[in-house]
Amino acid sequence: MEVFSEVGFERASMSEIAARVGGSKATLYGYFASKEELYVAAMREAITTQAGEIGRILDPARADVRAVLEDFAMGYLKAVITPFVMASKRTMMGQGGASVLGPQLYEHIERCAWTPVAAYLETLMARGDLRAADPRIATYQLQGLLDAGLVEPSLHGVAPRLKIEDAVPLAVDAFLRIYGVRPGNPKP
Repeated sequence: MEVFSEVGFERASMSEIAARVGGSKATLYGYFASKEELYVAAMREAITTQAGEIGRILDPARADVRAVLEDFAMGYLKAVITPFVMASKRTMMGQGGASVLGPQLYEHIERCAWTPVAAYLETLMARGDLRAADPRIATYQLQGLLDAGLVEPSLHGVAPRLKIEDAVPLAVDAFLRIYGVRPGNPKP
């Protein structure tokens, strides 16, 4: 991960990675058939760890739904709006359908990071804290609201158009306007 972080996927070499870990290139190839396969393994580990840490925020026992969503949103955006994650996203998008890199990592991100969000929202919907809807669609919409003005500019190498601290309450408020329970119920 250090080598990929420092020089990016394209410029990283199996020789440099082997030298960094103190082994041989042949040993690396004994475990991973290609640099791409090693990158996918390293990224999966990083994604799993980061998603687990952020996902722990989604505690359905916490009564303040707005606070939980805002805490989650802050953790998510602080993890995503980093030079390394943006470079990784560009790499995945650049590989597109010509490689398994993008699809494998996208599916892993969805499984590790967004499926728990959908489960959390489904729990809230079942107990009436949020309006009943398809939790997967609600999750996609929450992600879109959180990413707005932050992720796309960062992908293009320009400064985010909003500060995370300003964007989070606005995104959560918009989400709760869509999925919050009827007026009069103070839960969200």
